[in-house]
Amino acid sequence: MENNLTISTKSSNVTLNTNTTLHEMLEVLKNSDKLQEIQDYILSITPKSNSITPLIREDLVEKDIFNSIPHPYFSKIQKHKIEKKNVLKTSQMDDIIVFSPHPDDEILGTCTLLHDGFQLKKNIKVIYMTSGKTAGDPFLRQKEALLSIKELGGEEKNLIFMNMPFYLTNDRTVTDEDYEVVREILRKQKPKFVFVCSDMFDPNTTHKKCFDCLFKVLSEDKEFADINVIFYYSVWYWPEEDEYTDIMPYNYTIFKCKVKAMLEHESQMLTNFMGKDPRPFYQRATSRDAKIGKKNGYEFCEIFYKYR
Repeated sequence: MENNLTISTKSSNVTLNTNTTLHEMLEVLKNSDKLQEIQDYILSITPKSNSITPLIREDLVEKDIFNSIPHPYFSKIQKHKIEKKNVLKTSQMDDIIVFSPHPDDEILGTCTLLHDGFQLKKNIKVIYMTSGKTAGDPFLRQKEALLSIKELGGEEKNLIFMNMPFYLTNDRTVTDEDYEVVREILRKQKPKFVFVCSDMFDPNTTHKKCFDCLFKVLSEDKEFADINVIFYYSVWYWPEEDEYTDIMPYNYTIFKCKVKAMLEHESQMLTNFMGKDPRPFYQRATSRDAKIGKKNGYEFCEIFYKYR
């Protein structure tokens, strides 16, 4: 039997099927003072058609929040304006690794790559560099990661939970042990393409430490010089126009997959590490994708910087 829950806000009515996994999340919000703050960001779901529509607050300009500090990498290089972005095609890649600082960053920044890669039966691995235990139970986050990947057509065999040594210490200092762990996994997996999360301003600086560790190994170790290295963006940096070279367009069908995959990360819908933007992570990412998509003549686009 289908039961519906309607939540009325100043701007809209939200009707939800209480049999879905969203129910617990929305019940928490409904009974807390947080509901008023994020009332415009709740998903509206029509159960029979399974349609998903984001309710986006347009007066929030992401780049005003996240670009107050120059990007550590792009501030050191001479950037050139790129008139036309290259369209990155999963069909032209294989033996792919997506390194994700936490479970969910890979969905936020590389959902189209993963979705298409799984459909094309590509050899693709998602490697979670940390458990994300600061923002949730690590065993739950691992379970959520698998459910999320399954929404895109992936399987457990596509996932590796790495647990970088620095993340297991109290002071979280990156050491030679971390670099060696990265080297060993690259040697074992032998990727031709590596995707590195390049947004560095998450509240715990985990993204920056993961990026710095990967970049040092990939840029300095000659044994990995033939690997194609591509940066992607989660939600902790809004890149300037000349800080992304490639786009991966996607349509409304993949948009729904992306939102559904992110909703499997229920523990991350509302945490103490949301930053200044009150919206859930999936809405930050899809809002950016829609704006950049429109700029480039597509419905949605994920964005990348080709390092080499």
